[in-house]
Amino acid sequence: MTNTFTTFYRLLRDREPYPWQKRLATDIANNVWPETISLPTGAGKSTMLDIWAWAIVTGLANTPRRLYWCVDRQLVVDAIAKSAQDLLNVLPGLQLAALHGGMDLSDFGVTDPIAPAVITTTVDQLGSRLLFGAYGSSRYAAPIHAGLAGNDALIVLDEAQISVPFASTLDAIGKLRGDKLGLPWRVIQVSATPHGDLGFTLDEDDHAHPPLLRRLSAPKLVTLVECEARDLAKRLAAEAVELRAGGGEVVAVVCNRVRTARKVFRILSQEGETALLTGRVRPADRDRLLAEYLPRIEAGSRAKGRKPLYVVATQTIEVGADLDFDAMVTECASISAILQRVGRLNRTGELDFARLVVVRAKADAKSEDKEDPIYGKDVKVAWKWLKERLTGKGKNKDANLAPMALRGIERPREIAPKFPMLGSTDVTVMAQTSVKHDIDLAPWLHGWSHKAECSVLWRTDLPVDPAEWNDYLDAIPPAANEILTLPVWELSSWLLEHHTDTPIAKWDGDEVRIAFGRMGVKAGDSVVLPASYGNCDRWGWAPDIPDVHAQVDDLADNEHRTRLTDAEVIARWRNEELTDEELLLAHGIEPEGNWRLVEYPGGVLMLRGAPSPEQSGGTRVLLSDHSHGVAAKARQYAGRLSGELAIACERAGGWHDIGKADERWQAAMGEDGKILAKSVNRTETQVKAAWRATGLPRGWRHEMRSLANVSQATDLERYLIGTHHGRGRPCLPAQPDPQLWRASGGEEWPSLFSELQERFGYWGLAYLETVMRLADWAQSREEIKRA
Repeated sequence: MTNTFTTFYRLLRDREPYPWQKRLATDIANNVWPETISLPTGAGKSTMLDIWAWAIVTGLANTPRRLYWCVDRQLVVDAIAKSAQDLLNVLPGLQLAALHGGMDLSDFGVTDPIAPAVITTTVDQLGSRLLFGAYGSSRYAAPIHAGLAGNDALIVLDEAQISVPFASTLDAIGKLRGDKLGLPWRVIQVSATPHGDLGFTLDEDDHAHPPLLRRLSAPKLVTLVECEARDLAKRLAAEAVELRAGGGEVVAVVCNRVRTARKVFRILSQEGETALLTGRVRPADRDRLLAEYLPRIEAGSRAKGRKPLYVVATQTIEVGADLDFDAMVTECASISAILQRVGRLNRTGELDFARLVVVRAKADAKSEDKEDPIYGKDVKVAWKWLKERLTGKGKNKDANLAPMALRGIERPREIAPKFPMLGSTDVTVMAQTSVKHDIDLAPWLHGWSHKAECSVLWRTDLPVDPAEWNDYLDAIPPAANEILTLPVWELSSWLLEHHTDTPIAKWDGDEVRIAFGRMGVKAGDSVVLPASYGNCDRWGWAPDIPDVHAQVDDLADNEHRTRLTDAEVIARWRNEELTDEELLLAHGIEPEGNWRLVEYPGGVLMLRGAPSPEQSGGTRVLLSDHSHGVAAKARQYAGRLSGELAIACERAGGWHDIGKADERWQAAMGEDGKILAKSVNRTETQVKAAWRATGLPRGWRHEMRSLANVSQATDLERYLIGTHHGRGRPCLPAQPDPQLWRASGGEEWPSLFSELQERFGYWGLAYLETVMRLADWAQSREEIKRA
């Protein structure tokens, strides 16, 4: 097996694997999956992606179909995603996704539960999905996220030492989920700075391997500098300038806070070309920044020749990012954080040595006993430990922080955050996703003291009247590319300072809650602001920038949707002076492929393809054709389940939409003598008008009519029919049609939900729903493509 992996790796990466990589591949081939992997920075841990892909390609049993690479740094999420792109060459049909939050399932990228997938994600995004919260998504989509992440998944928790609470939560999930469906679920904790049992780690063959030895032994000499707290940014910048003068072409300055990084960035921008990389940036802006600067700072770029550059960054570059700097200045942090930052210094060992300057702000008499707000007491402990490593005399004192130089040296233990243990009672409540609750998931993800996170985005056309916000965001919900993630306290403080009495829109994935700036935000909120509010520039979140109210770029349009905003042209279209095609042409858009128009407060939205599978329409599909197609796809997607469960999914798929045969529903969809599953091509306004004319009450659910009409289904099949739009966890809606609620089994439904959840487990039942729903969506997408 080692030989086959070596051949696979050579073809994929055009180089030889390290000894540890071959040993790990052999272990996995023998179904020995490590729980912990300890590797120093620069040892090539991203190769675990390649080993997993090799296991999939070679058909190794018990290999999960989905790999979630989870790390608590946004920039690293994108760096791992870039590495995963190469796997497309060896894994046809591989699905790639990056979870940033604030997205609907059309952004998700994973739509086939049995095709292999690599999902790069953060603790907040993966954790909230496993706990049925799915930050930024509709609560009706939450079971899908939980089902995918909780079954047939390999979770790689990168730099587990900075995610101790989440590591404990993952352990609890492993115990709670059991093995109800027979699908594999594994967690591997990875760390470059572990404490305790090292698990799988390097051996003597690795330490003697020339290319790896060069990376691990190249000297990284650290000097220590103290300054007054008020001069911290100036001193960080001055040390960077001095390192540049000493020969460092690409010099990094790593700060503990975005505000400090911004100050250093402004100073160094006067000295030469400077880039700013933080985790507080929208994915679209991050992609642009990485496209511009990554070729100049990634490992291997030194040999190509690179121009001088200062890179000011925060902790976002600490882990996973394959960056390689000539010299570095860092603000003092915990030992593990400093060693992670050192891992980006002379990463490939091409330089004879590289220099690091650690700068610590002196504590004044009033703050001597205060702990660092981010690292607590660990800053003082780190400073003391570093001073003990210094050798030499006077200003020439330094210490070597290369991994080989630190081999066998004990590092001080860092203070772990306190956190709650996840129990079955907690998950029982969390899994009831049809009921709104305000459970704060942050303690299970980051500990009690963690600064919980939320999302913010900006729109140029957010209606002035808050009464129109719900219709506006229902038509144009937040998408992943425009979301910026922030600590709750930071956004709350900014809103309190600048927009105390201003109404703000909080989108929970289903509807808008109107609040005021003084009321703050909570974990998982997606806050939508007018673009005129500012506080975000091309580098990301911009606290304390001089022009705080500068207009923010609106990134809401994407491949699935385009806003049409020419009021004069739209007025002519509404007066039927222009056809739909002419409206698009007037906005410079060729009316190609499948599309439809939706009016929203402020303009008209052009939707392409199936941007929202739950609302896909605009094409005429017979109910019988749709039902047969969903049944076949459900059977296919259940391919890794037992035959009995696959048949149940197939049968439920055949019956899930029979409630649409209701005469009133058919009239609303444009009935033309045939029983339809999807509406004919009409505008959203026409559909809503037809719906009102039928007398069907707002909120009427066709899946409940399906339940009332089916008689020969098993309990599981009935459940899958009733939940195929995310309702029914644990109750079916009694309003607006109590009679239909009783006919569909609404009174007994909570007991059915509880019994099935006990039988299949929290995540197992969610996965069965996922199979059904993704089959439904896949069939809808195919129907649109054929139209």
